[in-house]
Amino acid sequence: MLKTFVLATDGSESANGAHRLAADLLQAVADGRLTVVYVRADAQYLLAPDIVVPDALIEAEEAFEKALEERIYKEFAAFAGRVTFVRRQGHPATEICRVADQLDADVIIVGSHGRGALERTFIGSVSRAVLNQTRRPVLVAR
Repeated sequence: MLKTFVLATDGSESANGAHRLAADLLQAVADGRLTVVYVRADAQYLLAPDIVVPDALIEAEEAFEKALEERIYKEFAAFAGRVTFVRRQGHPATEICRVADQLDADVIIVGSHGRGALERTFIGSVSRAVLNQTRRPVLVAR
């Protein structure tokens, strides 16, 4: 029986489908537990490794993460005590898979931005990378 779920989120509107799917799973599984993972991508994955990220940008990211955590706990208030929010830093797909492995998650839930093939070629896709990096079941929501 499925009991342990990992929801990867970036806090965007396109992640809402994954949030709804996670809520549906918690509703269906009375003793299910959800860990919501937000990964702050290291500068080395977004920029050249030698670029220094300004303090103001780091502070803005920390404020966003705090607001997202509060939003998650409000959004999943009906499942109080069954939802945990985890912040990580690094390569998003790698960290999502790492959390899922640490929890021995039954399912990883990710959203899809619905980008086209050309955009995915240049930007990449966290959901695609998660699918490629894990052997666990992955639910991709639009």
